[in-house]
Amino acid sequence: MSFYEWLAKEVEFENECVKEEYGIRYFFCEETIWDDFICGANISEEDTDDDEVEVLRPLFEEWAKTAKPFKCTAKDIKARRKEDAADLRTQAMEMGFHNYSSENGGTYYPSDSFPNYY
Repeated sequence: MSFYEWLAKEVEFENECVKEEYGIRYFFCEETIWDDFICGANISEEDTDDDEVEVLRPLFEEWAKTAKPFKCTAKDIKARRKEDAADLRTQAMEMGFHNYSSENGGTYYPSDSFPNYY
């Protein structure tokens, strides 16, 4: 098993924990953690060619003590939820399902200002 496959399984496990606890999917990303690890732990090109768990995992565990790649705080979760809500509002607006001119904060029904395709 390569180290990247091991890391992908660890990220999947951590994401499942975050999903169960906070209801957020795909909170961690293995590509980002991989890139941070390679740069932060000063891993050379020769080390990544030998992409075995036995070789890189001890280096990852040492790096993870300070980098904490799987740490998520309540503040991080709140920021992610806020970002996801903003994305959903934007998507709804682009599809014409949000009326921002309403006095009560808008609705998620087809807006008069957008073409109605229904």
